[in-house]
Amino acid sequence: MIIQISSRVDNKHLTKIIFRQLIFGFILFNYVGAKANELEKYLPAYAVAVNSDILPNSTCKTELEILRVGIDQKILWSLKVLDASGEPKSGFFYGNNFWIGSKSQCLDLGNTKPFQLDPDILKNNSKYRNINEEFPPYHLNYFVAFFYHNSTLQYQFRFKYDDLMSLGLCLPASCSTDELGKILTKIFESRTLAISNLYSADYRLHDIRDLKDDYKWLLDWRIITTGIVVILTILLVIIGTFYDCTIHQKRLKLSELSKNLESDSTETPKSKIQLKLLEEVLLCFSIYTNFKIIFNTKSNEDSVTSINGIRLLGMIWIFLLHAVVYSNDTIDNRAIVWRLSEELSNQVLTSSSLAVDTYFCLSGFLISWPFFGKRMNGNHEAKSVRRFPWFHYFGLIFKRIVRLAPVYLVIIGIAEIVFGWFKINSSYISTEDPHYYCHDNWWRNLLFINNFFNWHEACLTWSWYVANDMQFYIIGTFLILLSDIYFYTSGILLLTLLIVPAIISGFISYSYGYITTIDQMWAIMEVVYTPPWMRIGPYLVGMITGYILRRMKGKLNVGRKTLCLLWIVGSLCNISPLFGLYGKSLSAASAGIYVAFSRIAWGIGISWILVACYTNNGGFVNKILSLKIWIPLCKLTYCGYLLNPLITMSMVMLSEASVHIVLIPFLMNFLGLTVFSFVCAFFMSVLFEIPYMLLFQTFLQPRNRNRE
Repeated sequence: MIIQISSRVDNKHLTKIIFRQLIFGFILFNYVGAKANELEKYLPAYAVAVNSDILPNSTCKTELEILRVGIDQKILWSLKVLDASGEPKSGFFYGNNFWIGSKSQCLDLGNTKPFQLDPDILKNNSKYRNINEEFPPYHLNYFVAFFYHNSTLQYQFRFKYDDLMSLGLCLPASCSTDELGKILTKIFESRTLAISNLYSADYRLHDIRDLKDDYKWLLDWRIITTGIVVILTILLVIIGTFYDCTIHQKRLKLSELSKNLESDSTETPKSKIQLKLLEEVLLCFSIYTNFKIIFNTKSNEDSVTSINGIRLLGMIWIFLLHAVVYSNDTIDNRAIVWRLSEELSNQVLTSSSLAVDTYFCLSGFLISWPFFGKRMNGNHEAKSVRRFPWFHYFGLIFKRIVRLAPVYLVIIGIAEIVFGWFKINSSYISTEDPHYYCHDNWWRNLLFINNFFNWHEACLTWSWYVANDMQFYIIGTFLILLSDIYFYTSGILLLTLLIVPAIISGFISYSYGYITTIDQMWAIMEVVYTPPWMRIGPYLVGMITGYILRRMKGKLNVGRKTLCLLWIVGSLCNISPLFGLYGKSLSAASAGIYVAFSRIAWGIGISWILVACYTNNGGFVNKILSLKIWIPLCKLTYCGYLLNPLITMSMVMLSEASVHIVLIPFLMNFLGLTVFSFVCAFFMSVLFEIPYMLLFQTFLQPRNRNRE
């Protein structure tokens, strides 16, 4: 006899159905008992249903029993539920800890709407099905259980959640996480699952999510503040854009027409648009105006245009690193990724942290280049009093903070909101948790000191670069201004800051026994990666390059052989740090030397490219790096850097499947993330970065408010 269960079973008949199924189950116990025991070992969802007898009488217990009997009798809806749940997968030894089922399938099982298919095909699909057994008799929900394993058979790479496993379960919605926790604890303690015995693994429950969102986590003052700022900014953008397009642009056209008419007369043109403060503020938020700022490709004759190409390539290189690092919590073949990283061609990825040193070098160059340009071109006022300009110094620092902070804080707020949602709705646990760590540690980011603290407790781990850049700017600006009074003293201080931190870095590396392996670096990031004394070298090299290039006055008069030698030396300064670790097992002493001088060497290589290109010795390299098409994208690199890890993690956290790294698909995914990151960076720049930068300029810089 086949028991028929309808999707619209009335609660009044539920008891009768249960009674009939229990009787039938008892009759067939001897027949199906052995097979049921086998299912319990291999299908966790079925094991949960079987072990529901430990629960007190509840709706959850009753519905789990219905599920168990349905599976024993191979009723269609119960098999669908089992099919939507996770089960042990292949690849455990190489890092596959994800027994994720299908959330979308689980939630769709109660959907009685037929598929829109050809009627004949649809009829054939349901030919061997009993329509009354198609749909579950109660509501379902998708749960995710997280638990630790202690198997020594799996390769470990010293990541935070190396031993954390995920299990997706499609079960009755009436069940609570506490009830499921009791059942899973019993299953783990009794080693019910065959894979536990096979891999000599004990399991320990960590957490269970029911993926139901009550939105209470939104009631936090930082999230509320972020929401208010975002809403008000969007309103200002709408009003400012409307004002600019409908009123201000018409005034500009009339002003231009008036200027043309006056130019035909003997009188001097005087037509200018006088703007009030409110109008200035609204124009700061105009998408039309800010769009033109981003896509303006004009550059000064004095500009080092090759910087644009280097910045863009460096940022794309950083995105490549982020695509792996910030997908790590969902990668199911980490051992294969490790193997790939050891290949020669993939040293570009393994050593991609050097891309950040490229940015440090360029930042140092860009503060010394304009300063010494004014000084050496005679546009700099001579100092009658040899006194350090403290007021000017702190003013420059304040302007730098105003330049970096607004969009930075907005992105921190957005990250808190996004990861607050993921914490409730994602099937994965992320090592990166802005919702938790930004709650306690946001002030470190606000003070630009987050690089001094534990990497794994940072609010936006990738923001260590912003903190370093700010600290280097404070140091570099001091040295630059000091050089205007005590040039040699400033030079000695600069060289001291270049050499001493390098020696300290090497000594720290040696004392920790660091041998430049990735797992070791990941474990002590706050020791060998993010501190300013580890990264200041390229910044100071960039400052020195700016001064030297000014002294050269854009000319490098050397012979062909000397020029070739310089290109060889400069290229070796880049190639050696990039590929120098390939196939080598360094001692702690050798690794200390590498840590001390590799980044300085890289900065020298980047500096040579700047010098060669500016002095017209770059050839096709200069032509490619100096293309004007790079300029708009370069203006988006700051927002792109802050957003890219967030976008990368969002893509994997929203997925129903773990990430399986295969080279060609990975590169395609990386290209998609890169394009999408720049698109998001454009909107973030237009809506937040440029408007607030212009807004602060409006209030901080006294000027005659008029627009020609």
